[in-house]
Amino acid sequence: MTLVIGVKCKRGVVMVADSAATFGSMGTRTIAQPTAEKIRVVDARALVAVSGPVGLGQRLSQSLADSIKSPKFLKRSSSAVMTDLSNEFRKHTIPEIKVAIETRGLVGPDIAGAPALSTTLVALAINGEPCLFEFDHQSAPEEMVESLPFSCIGSGKQLADPYMAFFKNLFWPNDELPSMAQGEFTALWAMRQAIDFAPGGIADPVHLFRLDGNGTKFTAHKMPDEHLQEHMESIGALSEVMKNWNRGESAGLRPEVPSPDTDVE
Repeated sequence: MTLVIGVKCKRGVVMVADSAATFGSMGTRTIAQPTAEKIRVVDARALVAVSGPVGLGQRLSQSLADSIKSPKFLKRSSSAVMTDLSNEFRKHTIPEIKVAIETRGLVGPDIAGAPALSTTLVALAINGEPCLFEFDHQSAPEEMVESLPFSCIGSGKQLADPYMAFFKNLFWPNDELPSMAQGEFTALWAMRQAIDFAPGGIADPVHLFRLDGNGTKFTAHKMPDEHLQEHMESIGALSEVMKNWNRGESAGLRPEVPSPDTDVE
């Protein structure tokens, strides 16, 4: 099970992932192990994260690495790049889907489909502009834009999506991209909530990656734990402010709430 959150920001892209990896056989989970491989740095120029079979994710990551080797690949429109990546990814995803269809009568649809279904996030800079793409289980692409700058993939998506939508409306409501600090802060807070309340399969430690640069050269890299911890301390401090507001301990922050029998004009 997995949760990866990606956020397109004004000057880069943020990706956050949990560390739970689940092993299984014939549809039955066997063990859970921690992993730091959910987000991969590709040639120091791109980030890729795959929710789904590990082997399929390895092949998709290699396809991305092979594609960006061409000097002209990232000097086109974002639409052309994501279309080409979609076609490359489909060389791996479509055959798996066909095999799943052929074997579902033997092993059942759930077991047959498990090795074939994946969702992928890719972050890279195209013509000096940071971009974030999501590719669904058919490798159909979507680019994250100002009106919807984030994407959550994995089993924790249903937990994280509402938090990210709430944070977007709270911190950047006018279809504007967040700063890198805002992207990190909100993604980490949504991840923290998902881990705390998930029934299982999403776990610490959390890993934070960035694609950032100065407008001409962008670098993909993992952020140190100290940087992540600063955000976690801010999340804890803000949570405490909210708790105090609820207790009425922050003067002037808690409004008067009319009783049910009071008329309000």
